[in-house]
Amino acid sequence: MTKSELESVINNPLSDEKQRAEAQKLLAAMSDTDAEGFDWAAEMIAKSIRLFSSPEVRHQFFEREREVFKKDPNASRSFTPEREALRVKRNVYSTDGNRILGQAFDEDIEQFRKEQEGL
Repeated sequence: MTKSELESVINNPLSDEKQRAEAQKLLAAMSDTDAEGFDWAAEMIAKSIRLFSSPEVRHQFFEREREVFKKDPNASRSFTPEREALRVKRNVYSTDGNRILGQAFDEDIEQFRKEQEGL
């Protein structure tokens, strides 16, 4: 559903409380994204793809999604090369790989691991 459709459900006097609550919940989820003016579902997919640590894998997924969303201009904006290169923090695992130490940007992972494991 689009934002305007959700707002119409909320404002419709024939909607019951359950419908209004669900519409408000979905509307809040749409508003929580930091990508104003983008298709929220496509942006969620793009965010999840950016979490892959391998640039080659990220690029392959972005290429595939560009093809999938090429006919939807709002959705395709989430998969531009500039958006592909956005930085994200990744989980940093202990040297043995058994626990997550925290999150850091790619270039800071080794330093973060040394700081956390040196405690």
